[in-house]
Amino acid sequence: MNKREMIKAVAGNLGRGDSKGTLDDVAEVLNMNIHQLKNRLYNKKGQDLTCEQLLELTVQSNSSAIAQYFAGAIGQVVVDLPEPDIDTVDMFECQLKLNAVKGLLDMTIEEARKDGVLDAEERQRISKLKMQFQAMFEGFMFGLDSLYAEQK
Repeated sequence: MNKREMIKAVAGNLGRGDSKGTLDDVAEVLNMNIHQLKNRLYNKKGQDLTCEQLLELTVQSNSSAIAQYFAGAIGQVVVDLPEPDIDTVDMFECQLKLNAVKGLLDMTIEEARKDGVLDAEERQRISKLKMQFQAMFEGFMFGLDSLYAEQK
């Protein structure tokens, strides 16, 4: 994902009602006109978006796109934090879902590698499932910790 794709993903979350957000919505959040925003997106005249502006967009859009952009640049991932209120039944269900996603990921990888080449579509499907598995695994570990951690 490049910077423009990141901002478009954020813009999509800024829409009102059923409408999808646009770059105009991004500019409005940042108190800019569309030309000022485009100058920053294309880094014209040495201008760029500041950390404060990116944080404001993250908060206003409730989107993880900016965090994913930065995390991807250093080989990391972003996952949602789960709700900590969990019991043993929830943990069992969470583990079943985790195993199901892992199985689907394994099957997708196996199917994709049959011809000896991972094309872009296969790579995208695998990447999406991998992110889903990682998020679910983090949720499982978070729940495990909240359920069984030593109380201090």
